Amino acid sequence: MHLIWENLIKNLVLLWTGRFKGLDEGCESYELGPGVWEAIGEATKASGSTIPSSYATARPQNVAEDASACTADSWSFWALYLGPVLLRGRFKKEIYYKHFVKLIKLLNICLQFEITKDEIVEVRVGFQEWVTTFERIYYQHSPDRVSPVSACPLTVHALLHIADGIEAMGPVWAYWAFPMERFCGHLLRCIKSRRHPFANIDSYVTAVAQLDQIKNRYNVHDQLALLPPKEGNSHEFAFDEYPTSVLCFPRQKHPDIPDSLYSIIVATLATRYNTTRAIVKDHFSAQQVEFWGKFRRLGGGDTMRAAAIVQSNAEDRRDASHVRYELYVDKYTNQPRRKPKLELKTFYGQIRQIILVRMPATPQLGLVDPETVILASIKNCPIERHNDLDMHYYRNEQGRTEVVDIAAIQCLVGRVFDRGWWVIIDRSGKLARAEAFAE
Repeated sequence: MHLIWENLIKNLVLLWTGRFKGLDEGCESYELGPGVWEAIGEATKASGSTIPSSYATARPQNVAEDASACTADSWSFWALYLGPVLLRGRFKKEIYYKHFVKLIKLLNICLQFEITKDEIVEVRVGFQEWVTTFERIYYQHSPDRVSPVSACPLTVHALLHIADGIEAMGPVWAYWAFPMERFCGHLLRCIKSRRHPFANIDSYVTAVAQLDQIKNRYNVHDQLALLPPKEGNSHEFAFDEYPTSVLCFPRQKHPDIPDSLYSIIVATLATRYNTTRAIVKDHFSAQQVEFWGKFRRLGGGDTMRAAAIVQSNAEDRRDASHVRYELYVDKYTNQPRRKPKLELKTFYGQIRQIILVRMPATPQLGLVDPETVILASIKNCPIERHNDLDMHYYRNEQGRTEVVDIAAIQCLVGRVFDRGWWVIIDRSGKLARAEAFAE
């Protein structure tokens, strides 16, 4: 995939900015207007504070000013998530944007964990059509755009063989160059001797290989781990009712609960226990409530923060409070005389508080034993429209507040602000893809 991120995407940017080997637009008009690429670069950099670190380990850079410092990983994230948002409506003709989006759709298929035979055919035909359009737009079938400078380099032709590679060897994540690149970078950091660097590398690689063999032979991976364990942190607290999640500090005992939030909590508990609000109020008080700052999904899941509890004005902050959550809603909610029909729907919003409620044994609520209930107060993002890549647009940040069980919260989402719109990037949906992470 380095062929794509380090060559094709860079070449497209050079074409759009009029800096590709001295070529002009010819008979097309694909170059961006004055100041447009600089504005895209600024928006890319600004997105760093609203994209969780789990989405991109490094903060997105200003691609207009720091393009030379962007790695394959950086260009990958920009092309797949930021480019489709920031390039919308920027070209003089929509055909250039649609051509780019078609490329991203094909790349998303290539990056899936599993690929069907029908999808391989879709990739093969899709890249054939994409390359044909590329030749018409940028190469323009003109001999003047071939020699001495080629507007259709070998990296474009190589796209036609991606489907063959997948058919022969499987999804691209099984053989891409990221592990090798990460390992080489790791080796450089391990060189301690300037006089004998290669002997230093040999000794380190040998020691790591021996340690791995000992781990595998005697099943002592945890005991010989060089990094602290991610599970079982002493600052995390588990509850029997929620086996897949843990709560994390900070914690506020007996907090002041606004009347509006108190009413929503009561309504949520009434729905949970299938009773009336009046009965819930008789057995529920603020003394049973704690506010927590974070919770984490076990098994490699996200750590999510409550924005009203964990506040930071640090310049390098990364937002980890906007989430995707799913609720059952009545399909006929506006037709009260019809029999309810529940369907699962996806929502997005910002976690404001994580609310732990300790309910006592209460026969009126059907509780034989005490129960711990963990809720989240979420300010909903009112989605107004979507694009072809399953990205969601909204403008109003003052959505309704609702309280849901934390089991309904699925994962973190990222956001990008672009010309008056907030755009939600949800990698758990159609944008889910394989990624390379260093262990």
